Amino acid sequence: MCRPELSLFTKKVSQESTKSLGQQLNGYLASGVWPFLLVVSLTFLILSLYEYLVPKKDIDIVKDYTHKSQKKLKER
Repeated sequence: MCRPELSLFTKKVSQESTKSLGQQLNGYLASGVWPFLLVVSLTFLILSLYEYLVPKKDIDIVKDYTHKSQKKLKER
């Protein structure tokens, strides 16, 4: 059974328009979390640059490897 306040919240969220990254960052700046936003933005730029320099398609993906001693620990 759905709680009435939860369905009201879901209805409000679904009616909001989609914001661009710039609009979201601008809205967050008013709340005083700009150092955190600076770190997140810088991390995004670094990851974007790295993706440009070394595309995902050029990176080999390996299978997960579990050593015998790790298997024994998981069984305990």
